[in-house]
Amino acid sequence: MVAFVEVKERRGPAFGSAAEAVGWRKRLRIGRVAAVWMDRHGREGDVYRFDLVAVEGGKGAGRGIEHVEDAWRMEGGRGR
Repeated sequence: MVAFVEVKERRGPAFGSAAEAVGWRKRLRIGRVAAVWMDRHGREGDVYRFDLVAVEGGKGAGRGIEHVEDAWRMEGGRGR
């Protein structure tokens, strides 16, 4: 299993949640970079997924962290 992980942080809700910041353009960019990595380093039988780690809130006890496994898939089967 190979996981490509995007980590996004938001200190407050003014510009939306951290997870919302990973839109289709960002996912497409990550997918293109992942495809290059797969072509160079991938092995037969490897399984790929795209994860998201969303960090919300400021420093200290008010901070929340969410790990979303298999958060999205790429067209054409490259994401899984």
